[in-house]
Amino acid sequence: LLVWWLVLTPLTFFFVRFVFRTQRIELSTGTAWHVRPAPKILICLLLVWGMKSLVDYQIHKSTGEGVATPMRSDEFHPYLQNTMLPGKSSFGTNWWGYRGAQIERTKPEGTFRIFTLGGSTTASMPIPLAETYPERLASHLRDYYPTARIEVQNAACEWHTTQHSLIKLLSDIRDFQPDVVICFHAINDLCRSLTPDLFARGAYREDWRHYRGSVAALARPQDGRWPIVRMRLGYCFSDLLMHRVRIDGPDGDGVRGMTMAFLPKAEEVEYGDWKSLRAFRRNLEDICLVCQEAGIELILASQPFLYRDDLTEHERSLLWTPISHQWDGKRVSVRSMIRGMQAFNAATVDVARERGVGHVDLEAAMPKTLEYMYDDVHYTVKACELIAERVFEHLRAAGTIEARLARHAGKGGCRDDRHPGDLRLLSRQRRGARRRWRGGGGRPGGALHAQEARRGLPAARRRLVPR
Repeated sequence: LLVWWLVLTPLTFFFVRFVFRTQRIELSTGTAWHVRPAPKILICLLLVWGMKSLVDYQIHKSTGEGVATPMRSDEFHPYLQNTMLPGKSSFGTNWWGYRGAQIERTKPEGTFRIFTLGGSTTASMPIPLAETYPERLASHLRDYYPTARIEVQNAACEWHTTQHSLIKLLSDIRDFQPDVVICFHAINDLCRSLTPDLFARGAYREDWRHYRGSVAALARPQDGRWPIVRMRLGYCFSDLLMHRVRIDGPDGDGVRGMTMAFLPKAEEVEYGDWKSLRAFRRNLEDICLVCQEAGIELILASQPFLYRDDLTEHERSLLWTPISHQWDGKRVSVRSMIRGMQAFNAATVDVARERGVGHVDLEAAMPKTLEYMYDDVHYTVKACELIAERVFEHLRAAGTIEARLARHAGKGGCRDDRHPGDLRLLSRQRRGARRRWRGGGGRPGGALHAQEARRGLPAARRRLVPR
């Protein structure tokens, strides 16, 4: 600050003296001009206006027409806040806005179709489409089942939570008749517990309306202008006033040319009031219910993260979430982030066990090193391959694809023979079983839940309900 004062003070003095004094300019022809303060002030105002317009244009461009995503890969959506830009070959998105090959809404006969749900960790925008985990999973499945027609669509999107995934599943994905849906969330849902200065307004709300996320700059553009300028121009003040956050990207060269950001320094505090955990669990349970009633095989997975107690100084400089989600000069400590992520992953395991759906423990499988993650939770190409392998092993061991293809071929029962009335009856019986068990102080287990649901169904259709 002293250096800045010593430099700026004389510069400001000479600039003000130049502007407010009349200068006499004499040409070689002998003609003399007197430049008075008024035109100089006007020129200065025009320069300031031009600079402001340039900054506003760059902010508008960097937030993707009001949607803040580093890759500028999204567009505004009235219900989901942001969705992937459809039909962009540079991002690998098809007409539906999913990363993957173009598909028809009506599933061709004999096709095994998988959809993946999640946030930016699944969308993997900085990674080429062919190296993302859904595409690597499709490659493993096609190699193992060379005669099967397999389609994998990546329906994840940056900033999205379980609430976004539930809306997408109900309003769109279900119509594509997927055989399997793979879903893992944690970090974005965890962040909804916070009220960060950059992305939220007001106190925590159970429906998460306080958290504006990707559309914060669109909701109140005047509030987003200075923070974005500061994040880009904070280099000179970072040692005293700013935290410098490195953005390495999966290849070590940043994300779309951005290699670091600067945010105000904040005090690290312990935090454990994860208010959004209840809504997270509720959303997962609803996703399970929607998939079960639609006859979709659901696989939930825990989310890997870099947070460790023994992070190196370089690793700490890559942690984006705690610093960007600071509030009132405070930020969540690394230890608190560890406990928070463990709580959300534990909730995923509990929901999978109680609802009788598949679960893959990716958090335990992935080493917490920069070889697999380039920041808090975003994954490198090597990590995408590991995720694909673990999900493939789960599908192969469970025999999911063989069973589904047999149904499509008319062996062992056809999926289309599910009577809508039976599905409604099954849903009512499941809800009744949950109420009875909870009223008795217990919680329905997977096997008892299925037995309860099987009662009353016609004998010819009981095979549709898992034992």
